[in-house]
Amino acid sequence: MAHDDVLGIGTLENYMVYGPHWHAIATGWMMNTTQFDKETGGAGYKKKRYLATESAIHEVSYYISTHAAREWGKQSVRYYGDISYRMLARELVEERIVEQKCPECGAPIEEHACNTEGVCLEKLRDCITEKIKYYLYWKRGTEKPIFKGIWQCTLSSFSDYK
Repeated sequence: MAHDDVLGIGTLENYMVYGPHWHAIATGWMMNTTQFDKETGGAGYKKKRYLATESAIHEVSYYISTHAAREWGKQSVRYYGDISYRMLARELVEERIVEQKCPECGAPIEEHACNTEGVCLEKLRDCITEKIKYYLYWKRGTEKPIFKGIWQCTLSSFSDYK
């Protein structure tokens, strides 16, 4: 409706309110939101929920990735402060090849060659796969956390984060 200027107030910019914000998947302790608000001059934060499963982490990661604005010639900021690339070290700990499945029926997704009218000509692949890489992150300059498996890392090196 804003694109159609239904209120008659002009360009799309007149419908928008500038509100930069960050989404994060975080571990560990977070200071009281009231204290954080005072120390940051009103930044505040909202804790949505505890992510108990790998699936929940993937869902939130996907949601967050849909909020990264992309403008030609500009870079989306994917980090802030102590979690910037220069502050973190990382190590690849696992790679998985995951077969892609239909979200409706769960069947493997196949690849077919089609003509310009969308008619399938031949099957090219029985299944489509995706490579997923898992990294262990820790604060640069501190001891690497003990790796116990995906999502069960000891992150004691992050205890000084606020």
